[in-house]
Amino acid sequence: MIKVINRNYVTVIICIALVLRIILSIPDYWLVADEVFQYIEPAYALDFGRSIVTWEYRLGMRSYFLPGILAPFVYIGKEFFGDTNYSLLTMRIFLVLFSTSIVYSSIYISKNISKTHAALAGLAMAVSFEPILFASRAISEGIGTNFFFIACAFLERSKNRRSLGLAGGICLGLTLAARLQYAPAAVLAGFFYSRLQVKNFASIAAGGIIGLLSSGVFDVLHGQYPLQWMVENYKYNLILGRSSNFGVSPFAFYFSFLYDYGGPSLIFVTILSAIGARRFPVMALAAIATLLSHSLIGHKEPRFIFLSISIGIFLAAIGTADVLSFVLSYRRRVAIVASVLLVAVWGVFSVNWAYASVHDKRATAFGLIRAWRELHNEPNMCGLASLTSHNDLKSGNTPTSYAYIDRDIPIYMFIDPDLTNEFSTQKTYFNVILAGEKYKSFLLQEGYSLGQCVKTPSQQSPNFKGLLGLCIYKRSGECKPDSGKQYLENEVRNRMGM
Repeated sequence: MIKVINRNYVTVIICIALVLRIILSIPDYWLVADEVFQYIEPAYALDFGRSIVTWEYRLGMRSYFLPGILAPFVYIGKEFFGDTNYSLLTMRIFLVLFSTSIVYSSIYISKNISKTHAALAGLAMAVSFEPILFASRAISEGIGTNFFFIACAFLERSKNRRSLGLAGGICLGLTLAARLQYAPAAVLAGFFYSRLQVKNFASIAAGGIIGLLSSGVFDVLHGQYPLQWMVENYKYNLILGRSSNFGVSPFAFYFSFLYDYGGPSLIFVTILSAIGARRFPVMALAAIATLLSHSLIGHKEPRFIFLSISIGIFLAAIGTADVLSFVLSYRRRVAIVASVLLVAVWGVFSVNWAYASVHDKRATAFGLIRAWRELHNEPNMCGLASLTSHNDLKSGNTPTSYAYIDRDIPIYMFIDPDLTNEFSTQKTYFNVILAGEKYKSFLLQEGYSLGQCVKTPSQQSPNFKGLLGLCIYKRSGECKPDSGKQYLENEVRNRMGM
């Protein structure tokens, strides 16, 4: 075995992971709109009592578990940084620190094999692009995957130690609380890690119940029954097919997505993962179960299978260590060639994935967030309105966010105002407007002057056409008292079922 790993390797790998994650967390963007409107916005509401409310929360099909976790960090950021654009920084710092748990868990899970396996597994999770990309993002897939890896770190060592089984079960319960759709992976892990012994299974199951019920505390505090959101989520998404309104993809979507991102090198990484799966078959089953269960659901997004991708990277690192151990038993020249080829395959895979991710439509909304930052600093704003289209709103391009704008003002919304007369009769209730360039002539005729405009780098993204070239429009004067309540954004969204 390679004898180059000393006792400080864990510290070095964690430091590498932190540096890379901090670098990628600096740009101010969202990975998906859900990050802002399903997690950050409700967290902001728990602290300050105002937010844009999405249809999922109105129907009670979202848990307040993740917003409840994030809320203290959002509050601390607001108190520490005051009236600046950095109030969400403490939340990002927390998420980055928590994301290193997947690195440490990978090391801890595999160190019983050898230090080489542990070092390669930890390094793979530290430098692979996708785990870095998800690290500072407030989304359920990333946080749920972190909890799952922590659970496996406990359960791999549990055997007949019921305290570790209980701890692992709690983390599996928290995995479900963060991401209900990871239930197949969590149930399989709990069952097989019990090693088919009743006492072990009882400990893991008890832990799972504790983890889930602890998340239910947040629901009770917000006036819901504990875990009611699980029933509502199943009802609206799986029975009534509400999620299908946002697009349906074929069964093979994820397989083609993985190949498009990884390229031909994905074949070699998959082989390495299969080799590593011999060491950790339960984790391999969890990855497969997640991939297949999500393939059966009509509405698909790449981020949904982040758990499978993360497990695949971990297993591929374990397989790489096994292959290196095997080839090093042969002649030096063979070992050198094999090592170079393995490094090359990993390098090509990582570069392909990073390049595809950077140019993917998921990492858009730079311009929208910059516009929100400008609105936060607008000195005389007493009311804000956004102008958008029904299609833009339906595709998730919500035009405003209290968490980012961070002003205690009424926010109105008008759908395709150039086709209606409502805007002209209501414009005295706000003096600042956020709208796309296509509304420029309409707003100039209404007496507004053109302020700052922003653009998003992903101008070819088909899902963001209406929000490209966002501009801030202003008029002089104050706002009338809030009597145009029927056009408040939350009221409009409620009428539209959005």
